[in-house]
Amino acid sequence: MYSITTRSPTSAEQRLIEARSTPDAASIGCIAIFFGVVPALLLGQLGKWLGGFIAPHVAIYGQWIGWSVAAIIFLTFLWKFSRLERRRRQRASQDRDERIIQEIHVRDPRVIEIGLINDNEPILAFEIGDNKILFMQGQWLRDEAIYGADPLEDDPRDDIFNGLPEPHSFPSTEFTISRFPNSGEVVGIHVSGSYLAPPTQLTEALQPEYEFADAELLDGSLDDIAGVLSREHTRRQSS
Repeated sequence: MYSITTRSPTSAEQRLIEARSTPDAASIGCIAIFFGVVPALLLGQLGKWLGGFIAPHVAIYGQWIGWSVAAIIFLTFLWKFSRLERRRRQRASQDRDERIIQEIHVRDPRVIEIGLINDNEPILAFEIGDNKILFMQGQWLRDEAIYGADPLEDDPRDDIFNGLPEPHSFPSTEFTISRFPNSGEVVGIHVSGSYLAPPTQLTEALQPEYEFADAELLDGSLDDIAGVLSREHTRRQSS
């Protein structure tokens, strides 16, 4: 079972979404380093080394070929990142202008953990009633601040999904998630039930090309989670 209410964001929440609606210069810088500078150095040196086996004067051509391949890699990743980042900024801009926080209260859900397909993990999917699925993904799920908990003094608990002791253990039999509805940016999870461990066997349901927000409300059942995500991805690609 679930219910949805809305409220205005706090000043801190509004500043957060305003920051999300602006270009991410730090991420662009990381892409330039890891997918531009580093490949150029490595591939240029490799091309020069391989070309030197043919003839000394061929080494310079090998180096240029290596640089060219590195440039293709960089431009490919930059294009993909820019496309994704532009959509994220557009959704964040909607949230910035609408100034609405959506609070989804969930009780007695069914939960599964979805297998890792990229670095945006962990991934949970809740069946919450009325043919609705609450999909959550991201390392923020292990951030104690999201749950209003104090920083851990000891190591995270291995037997709890988010590593936090009661009363902040998650997933749980009852909780409220606060998020911006367009971008899916989560600003808090209030745990009010007991710990609900997801099955130990991961569910394989994602593909590398899928793009979902931190928290999404989707139509369907967990019994067909792979189909739900596939159809939603197809719908978004065609819209």
